[in-house]
Amino acid sequence: MNPMFTRLTLGVAGLLALGIGTAIAFLPDAFYASYGIVFPVSADLYSELRAPGANLTVLGTLIFMGVLKSGWARFSAALGTTVFLAYAAGRIVSIVLDGMPSEPIFLALVIELAIGGLCAQVLWCTGRQKISRGSLSWQADLPFKPVQPRSGPHTDAARFGLSCSAVVRLATANRCNPPKNRRNVTV
Repeated sequence: MNPMFTRLTLGVAGLLALGIGTAIAFLPDAFYASYGIVFPVSADLYSELRAPGANLTVLGTLIFMGVLKSGWARFSAALGTTVFLAYAAGRIVSIVLDGMPSEPIFLALVIELAIGGLCAQVLWCTGRQKISRGSLSWQADLPFKPVQPRSGPHTDAARFGLSCSAVVRLATANRCNPPKNRRNVTV
């Protein structure tokens, strides 16, 4: 997979989701007016519009992370595929149940299908490459390491025949009850 194609696809997908989500979250009237949709003033309706807008903003940011960190490319492509094809699927359901929408809404469907398809291609191609390469392991660049539970005879406590309560007592003994004959030594 060409890294430039991957970055371009994830960049467009991420910025588009980020921009649309931000517009819906902060300027819902202006955003939907561009589609010819006018809403009555209602705090409940605005809340229902702004919440998915904020969600789309966060998802767009995570999709765009695939451009900034190569280790996130596969994760970002999977997220982009899910987000854009889910929106497209929802629009298709609406066409079946409610009829054909206006031209701007139909154009949004076409764009969502195209970007979702491009993200799916990035996902497919990065999945076919060797996962052992550090640049494709999306966990490699995360700010945290996933917890790997340790159980059975391989844990340190089991290796030395200690119970969980004995390990806790040993770990906290010096912190809770420091030795009384400690001298102050200055260097």
